Formats: sequence, structure tokens, C-alpha cells
Amino acid sequence: MTSCRVKILFFIVLSFFVSTRSYALDIDGSLLERGTRKPLEDVSVYLIHKYNKKILKTVTGVGGDFIVKDVPDGVYLWTINLTGYLKYEKRVVVNSRSSQEYVDLYLEKDSYLTFETTVYGKRIKRDDNTQSEKVEELMQQPGAAGDPIKGIKNLPGIARSNSFSSRVIIQGSGPQNTKYTIDGHEVPLVFHFGGLSSVFFPDSIDRVDYLSAGYGPEYGRATGGLIGVWTKKPKTDRLHGLVFVDLLNTGALIEGPLGKEGSFLLSARQSYVGKILEGVFKNNESFNFTLAPTFNDINFIYQNKPTENSEFKLVSVASSDTLKFLLSEPVKTDPSVRGEFETKTAFFRLIPQFTYKHSKESISRFSLGIGKEWLKFVNGKNYFYIGAVSMTVRGEHERKFSPKFKSFLGFDNDYGWARVNIVLPSRFSGGGVSNPISVGDYRSVNVDAKNHSTAIYLRNEYKLNNRFTLMPNLRADYFVTTKELYGSPRLAMRYKWDKSFFSRLGFGLYFQPPQPEKTDSVFGNPDV
Repeated sequence: MTSCRVKILFFIVLSFFVSTRSYALDIDGSLLERGTRKPLEDVSVYLIHKYNKKILKTVTGVGGDFIVKDVPDGVYLWTINLTGYLKYEKRVVVNSRSSQEYVDLYLEKDSYLTFETTVYGKRIKRDDNTQSEKVEELMQQPGAAGDPIKGIKNLPGIARSNSFSSRVIIQGSGPQNTKYTIDGHEVPLVFHFGGLSSVFFPDSIDRVDYLSAGYGPEYGRATGGLIGVWTKKPKTDRLHGLVFVDLLNTGALIEGPLGKEGSFLLSARQSYVGKILEGVFKNNESFNFTLAPTFNDINFIYQNKPTENSEFKLVSVASSDTLKFLLSEPVKTDPSVRGEFETKTAFFRLIPQFTYKHSKESISRFSLGIGKEWLKFVNGKNYFYIGAVSMTVRGEHERKFSPKFKSFLGFDNDYGWARVNIVLPSRFSGGGVSNPISVGDYRSVNVDAKNHSTAIYLRNEYKLNNRFTLMPNLRADYFVTTKELYGSPRLAMRYKWDKSFFSRLGFGLYFQPPQPEKTDSVFGNPDV
């Protein structure tokens, strides 16, 4: 009898232990935006026990995925607070003895209004003299017409050379003194013919920088200023695309993830004004509109993370502009307008970029710009052609030695090779008698040229105290063609009065590539 009582007592204790034992499990899930299923990364997710108020926290990672480990059985409340979204709260019962399913949590935006006011925080800029504007801001500028690079022309100090020109004037300097860059590498232009549109699809741009006189040592060879276009990081959540048609052109864009850690963006545009006018007025003898522009461009961006501390990006841009007669004899009633007329400009760039983060205080950057440029002009028998191959190389190492001292050391090299072909009438006969151009002989000239320049720069930032910052900078340019070395000391100082107001003083020397004293160009050769 005693043995039976012992067994009963043992089973009672065992049952009590099993019923009061605490079980736990891991909960996997993802956080997405409601409606678009866009993954929300770097968002804090809380799981709060309803009775004892115990808080379990996790942070979403790539793709919005998260995991909450060792969750005891009980009743909990999912809680998420994220700016721009409605507060998320949902009751959930955790039972480790039941089968677990993957959890998808959806956040709903707090507003879907078309006309919204967006407040942007202060953007971190290396150079105080840089006016950096995001695409969303620029596209709302008057006259931008949906093109962010055109919107930069509304900033103070920028003007056009004339009403139908793509060149930009910065603070009264000549248009030839303005430099254009894509991801830090120089390109011949950023606008199509007449400034109708930029060479980049708007949705492929992250921001546009405007550097006026007094900019830092990272850039040179421009005494006026610089317009810099910076491409975006393609989206990684899912595949996106768009197609548009307007009065001037049509285009399409597609972007999305590519591989495990990569993403891509591909866009293209084609104008059709000239083709439409040529078809409409082909048999119209009174047609007096003789010229029309045609342009097209294509952009490609690829980005990837080879390792946890490195990042690779490849940018490619190609652009072409043509202006020519729509008809071989455009105005039959005007005998002075005859023959072939065409002007064409085109270029492409391939820009691979690599960034490696050694530590929180040390970062290295290297990029290369390889491409070619064409310029052709045909007017009857007159012919002018330039084909140039260019290569730009940039490298930089950033090092933060202390909270008060940071330094940047880099190089900026530019190489170019060009061939010029010209066919022009000769104004003089063999006996030295001048002939009218219409009856003169034509002569052909071919010229090869090269232009190399290299530069190194050093940028320093000393925070003397919480208000005053001193920036002694130096750049040295060496022009191989003329074998001349120019030093460009550039000093800047900043005084911070409060959180929203500071004063800056800066000065320095700026140079552009000089012209050699003797030239073998066509216009400097007395034999032509």
C-alpha cells in the first residue's frame, strides 16, 4: 500500500512539473510595407508580454527579415513605431508546442495624398560650398519639366549662355569654365542639344551637386565651377519598371535585385520629333522648317557587395545628338539652301567604382572612367570630325585620426587622345590669287593630339573647438602637354554660431589646362 502511494505521489509531482515548465521558441518573420510589399530594413520590432510586460526586441535586416529568439509561451503584443507609418499593434499567442509558421508583418503609410509636404533633414556634405540637391527637390523646381539636372539651373549664381544652349554659366564666368562630372568623372556634357533634356534618366539619379567658386581640392581644371551628377543605388526589394511617352521622346526603365547581394538599373530614351516632321512634310513644297534635333541615351547601373566591408558599383552612360536637314532639298523655292547638312555629338562612359572600409576611421575609394567622344559637322563638301578617347582615374583614402582631425589624400588623373579630320576649301590658288570659296579647291588635313594631366590633393579638417573648424587644403596639377606644374593652396574656415547658422570664409587658386605656345592644330598650322 505504501508503494502504491509513493507511485501516485511521484506522478502527481511529475505532472505538476510538466504543466509548469516554461517552453520557448524562435519566431522568424519579415516586415513589409502594405500595398507595395517593400521590405523595411533597420526597423526596431518589439514583442511585449501582455501581463508581465517583458520586452523582446529585434531589428530587421536585409529584405526586412527578422528573428526573435527564445520567446516563452504566453500572450504578446507586436509593437512597431516607424516615422511615416501608422503605429502597428497586434495580439499574438505563442505556443511552442504547436507548429510554427513564418510571420509577415505589414506597416501602412500614414498618408497617401498626392500633394504632400516633405521635410528633409540636414544633409551631410564634405564641402560647405557644395549645394547638394536630391532628385525629389530638383524635380519640383520651376522650369525643371521633370528633369532634375535642369532644375539645378534655378539655383543662385547659375545662368544659361543663351535661350537655346545647353551650356551653363556659373557666377559670370565663361561657359567653357564649367566642368561636368558623373560620379566624380568628367564628361563633355550633361544636356542634350539645346538643353531640352539631360543625358540621364531622372529616376537613375540620386542627387546633383553644384560647386561654385571656392570649392575644395578634390576637383580642379575649372575656374568657374562644377555640376556633378551622382547616380542612385538601384532598388533591391523587387522588380520595378516604368514606360512613358510625351511630345518629345519616349523611354523606359527597369530596376531590381540581381543575384544575392546585387541590384541593377537599365533605362533608355529616344526622341522622335525629326522623324514625325519628316513624314508629315515630306511632299510639302512650301515646307520651311529645315532642321530638327534628334537625341537618344541609355544608362546602366550595377551595384554589389563582394564582402561585408566592400562595395562595387558600375555605371555606364551613352548619349547621342543629331541636328540635320529633314529633306535633301528642304526649301525648293530657295536655291541657296541645298546639299547635305548634319552636326552630331555623341559620347559614352564606363565608370567602375570600388570602396573598401578598413575600419570606422579608415575608408579607401577607387574609380575609373573610360570612354570616347565624337563630334561631326558636315555642310556640303565641308567636313569636320573629332574622335577622342578619354580615361580618368581617381583614388582617395579617408582617415579619421581623432574626433577633431580628419584627412583626405587622393589623386585625380586625366588622359586623352584625339584625332581630327577636316576638309575645307582653300582660298588661295597656286599663284597666290584669292579665289571665291565656291570655286576653290578643297584640302584635307588629319591631326593627332594628346592631352594628359595629373593631380594630387590633400584635404584636412581640424575642429579647434565645438564652433571653429579650420580646413587647410592643397592641390597640385601637372600638365604633361606643356610640362607645367601648378600649386593650388586652398584655405577655408567655418564658425558655427548655433545649430542652424554658420559663417564660412574660403579662398584659393584655381587653374584650367593651359594652351601650349606652339600647336600642330589645323588653325595654328600656316600650311593649311
